This record gives sequence, structure tokens and C-alpha cells, in this order.
Amino acid sequence: MKGRATRLRLDSTTLADRIGAVRAQAFVGREAEHDVFERFIAADSPHALWFVVGAGGVGKSALLEALYQRALARGLDAVRINAGAIAPNPPAVRHALARASGRDTFEAFCLARERPILFIDTFDAWQALEPWLYQDFLPELPGSLKIVLATRAAPGLEWRTDEGWRALMRVSQLGPLDDAASAEYLRLRGLAPTQQAQLLPFAHGMPLALAMGADAMLAGQPLDGEHADSDVFETLTESFTRDARSAEQHEALQACAVVREMNEGLLAAMLRRDDAGELFAWLRGLSLMAPGEHGLVLHELVRDILMRDMPRRYPQRYEALAQGAFDWTVD
Repeated sequence: MKGRATRLRLDSTTLADRIGAVRAQAFVGREAEHDVFERFIAADSPHALWFVVGAGGVGKSALLEALYQRALARGLDAVRINAGAIAPNPPAVRHALARASGRDTFEAFCLARERPILFIDTFDAWQALEPWLYQDFLPELPGSLKIVLATRAAPGLEWRTDEGWRALMRVSQLGPLDDAASAEYLRLRGLAPTQQAQLLPFAHGMPLALAMGADAMLAGQPLDGEHADSDVFETLTESFTRDARSAEQHEALQACAVVREMNEGLLAAMLRRDDAGELFAWLRGLSLMAPGEHGLVLHELVRDILMRDMPRRYPQRYEALAQGAFDWTVD
């Protein structure tokens, strides 16, 4: 009987519990973001929305999961949803929030809780819904609600120019992990110090690259040379270029990989266009771009991945882009 009772207790643990435990053990770094979260949920905090902005593969979802678990451990009434899995229309959003909260409506859930908090992953999937969200839906919700949003796109102009929303918002740019946190993650994955030394310069602190690189190395696959695992690079390429919704945007990203720093005139020359203002404005809004001294600078890992991908998928494109950059420089 004793052995049977033990088995029943073990079987009562759900797969979600086991998955959450593994994720918690593998999570490293982000101490600054945890500190921000504590200030954000404090009773005297003026903020109701916290936008966590970052490039694909930088670890937004992992951070959101860690903060969600932290909220539960603090006794907060937390609800978590993935906007990417919900159709971007008001009825679908209302239904998904009600279902996640276990009430007839999400508003009812919030009113029945003293400190409700909502975590929304992949919020950029709802960009088309933003006018409805900030004009109609969110203002209806109780003032005690706190919302944490993980997104690739920074809040739009409407959020930032509205005095009311601007006072309630906090925006954080999520960058790569530092070397210490990256090394700790690889140690937890079981990589030897020599393997860590090889993988750290490749990943540039990007959690997705660290995870995929660790998978490859533990399977005995190299990350450089002609025998490198192509699946790693294909997956990383797809992740970093997901923001490109058109062939022109994809080529603009590739152009940024060819040069060290991009400005609007150089982009137009490289793409053989009379006007690249719209494309340059799109690039400026990407979280994987950083401001440089004279233009925009692409994240180093993304540059490496695109440069590796370009000759294979787009033969002669590098030569054409480089020639455009050369001609512009000479002119």
C-alpha cells in the first residue's frame, strides 16, 4: 500500500508541472528584469503596462514564463496567453482571455481578484488590433490590473503620444545574455569548458543560439566549417527574419548584413531604388537593429547568420549588394 500511495502522488504531478520545473532550472540571468518586475507589481507603482521588447531568439518567452512563475509564487492571480495562437479580432481575444482566466469574462476575473496580472507573449501578432486595444478594450478593465507584454515591436506612435497611456507604460529593451549567464546556461546543459569557449563567440549571448548550439554540440555536430549542422542556421535565420513580411524587407535586412552601418541613402543605392524611406523606417523599428554613429547597426549574430544563409539561398545577391554599397561610397 505504501508503494502504491507513493506512485499515486507522483502521478498527480502534471506534465505542465514537470515542464515548468525543467524550464525554471534552465533559466539564467535577467536579474535586472526581475528587479523591474518587483517594482512594476508594487502597490505604489504608477505603471499598468510593461512592454518587454526584443529581437527573435533573445529570450522574451523564457523571461515571460519565469516572471509568470514568480507571480504565482508570490500569490498573485496570474493569467498567461500567447497572442500568436489567437486570431487578431476582438471576439477571439475576449474568448481566449475568458477561457484562460476560467471565468465568463476576463473583466469578471479581474474584479474578483485583488492583484490580477496578465502576461501576453508574442504581442506583436496583435499589431492590427492595437487601436481597439488602447481605445476600447483595455480602458474597460479594472485599474488594479497589471499587464506584461513580450513583443518584437516597440509600442506604436499612438501609445507613445497619448499622455494617458504614456504615463501608465514602461518599456524595456531585452538584450542578449552577458557572458557569465551564457556560460552558466551552457554549464547547466552539460557542456565542457572547451565546448563553452567554442560556442560563446558563436551565440553572442542570444538564448536561442545558445540552446540550438548546445543541442548540436551535445550531438557531436560542429558549428563551423562545411560539416556544420545546417538545421541550426536555418532555424536561426527563420527566427531572425520573421519580421520581414515581403521580399523587399528581407533584402533590406540582407543589405544591413553586408555593411557595418546602414543609412537611408546607402540602403537606396544597395537596393537600386530611388527612395528607401519606408524600408529604412521599418528597419529602424526592428529590435535587432541598434543606432550607430551614422545610421543603423545590425546585431552581430543576425549578421553572421544572414551572411551564411545568403550565398546558399540567394546566389549572387551579396555581390550585387556589395557593388551597390561600393558605388554609393565612390559617389
